[in-house]
Amino acid sequence: MTELPFPLKGKIYRSPMPFGTYDENGVVLNEYFANQISVIVSLASPGECEEKAHRNLYGGVQGRP
Repeated sequence: MTELPFPLKGKIYRSPMPFGTYDENGVVLNEYFANQISVIVSLASPGECEEKAHRNLYGGVQGRP
């Protein structure tokens, strides 16, 4: 995950798709929580996420803060 240096209030990050091809060890989701990320914008459709991450990333995360 990389923080993007925009002159805005708050922080903006970019990352690979959680559990996708470039997150083989499944660490991206934990990084979201560690950095207290509250909003996620995805350029991938729900179907593409299901295909590449093998799960519904649009359905929320159960049991997480």
